[in-house]
Amino acid sequence: MYKIFSHLRISGECAHLLATIMTLATWFLEGYREVQAEQSSTSMPQIWDKPRGPKVKPEPVSQLIVCKPTTISRKRRP
Repeated sequence: MYKIFSHLRISGECAHLLATIMTLATWFLEGYREVQAEQSSTSMPQIWDKPRGPKVKPEPVSQLIVCKPTTISRKRRP
């Protein structure tokens, strides 16, 4: 089925139309009669600034210690 539309993908034109047609064809072949009821990510509350666990306390850059980790064992050197 997808080989029919392969010439559209090569030229790069109408890719959004091709994706819509292929999705509808897949739904038809799988027997769907209505759009699936999955909630889109734009309909859900944002999640990027929700707390995910213990926070690292802020400290001035002048007090940071930067060193090479010594507990990592690697099979090969980077």
